[in-house]
Amino acid sequence: MIEEVIIEKRLVLSNLRCLFDRDTGTLAFADLHLGYEEAARQDGVYFPIVQKREMMMDLVRVLERYNPRTVVIDGDLKHTFGRNLRQEWDEVGDVIKALQERTGDVRLVRGNHDNFIAGILPKGTRLPFELMVDGLRFVHGHKALKKKRAKDEVLVLAHEHPSITLKDKVGAVIRLPCFLWHPEDSILILPAFSTLTKGNDVLRSGFMSPVLKDHEPGEFMAFAVSEIGILEFGRLGDLVPPPKPDID
Repeated sequence: MIEEVIIEKRLVLSNLRCLFDRDTGTLAFADLHLGYEEAARQDGVYFPIVQKREMMMDLVRVLERYNPRTVVIDGDLKHTFGRNLRQEWDEVGDVIKALQERTGDVRLVRGNHDNFIAGILPKGTRLPFELMVDGLRFVHGHKALKKKRAKDEVLVLAHEHPSITLKDKVGAVIRLPCFLWHPEDSILILPAFSTLTKGNDVLRSGFMSPVLKDHEPGEFMAFAVSEIGILEFGRLGDLVPPPKPDID
C-alpha cells in the first residue's frame, strides 16, 4: 500500500486525507463539516450521528503518524451556513480540545460554512481568511486572494471537495476523494476530511473557487485516496478522451 506521496521534496500527501510538511511539522486538513447529520435531518434525511466518532479515530491515526508541531484546519470546520446547531456546539469544541491537547498550536482558516463559528470557538481564537505558515499560504478557496502570490509560496486550497470517478467494464462506479496538484503554479487542493460530504468530480463540474478562475481541472495532477492507498493518475486532462472526429 502506498500511504504517502511526496511533492516539492517536503510535502506529504497522505492516504489519511491530510497534508504534512515534514520540514516544519505542519499538518493540514480541511472540510470537516461537523454537524452534517443534524443539518441533513432538518432537511428530512435521517441517518445515524456517527461522523464525529469516526473522525476522532481518524484524527488519532493522523496525530500518531505525524506528531505535528502545528495543525491547520483550512476552512469549513462546521457545516451549517446560517446558524450554529446544537450538534455543532458540541462537536466543534470536542475536536478543537482534542487537537489542542496533542499540540498547542492549532490554527484555523475561515471557510464559507464558518459564518457563526466564532461563538463556539475558545475566546481569542483567530479566524483569518488567509494564513501563511512556513511558505504555505492557506486559503479555503471561496474568496479571491487578497494579494498577489509570492513566487516561492505554495498555495493550499480546500472548498472543492475534489474527487475522481472510476468506472469498470461492467459499469460499476466508485468515486474517490483526491488531492489535486498543479506543479507549475504550486497550487494544492485538499480533499475533504469528512467522509460524509459528497466528492465533487471536477472533471465533470469544473472548479467553484474564484482563486482557480484561470485554471482548468485538466491542468492538475490527481492523487486519489482509496482503501488500498494513494493512487496516482497523472494529469486529469490526460484522462479525458479526445473528441470524436466529425464524419461527413
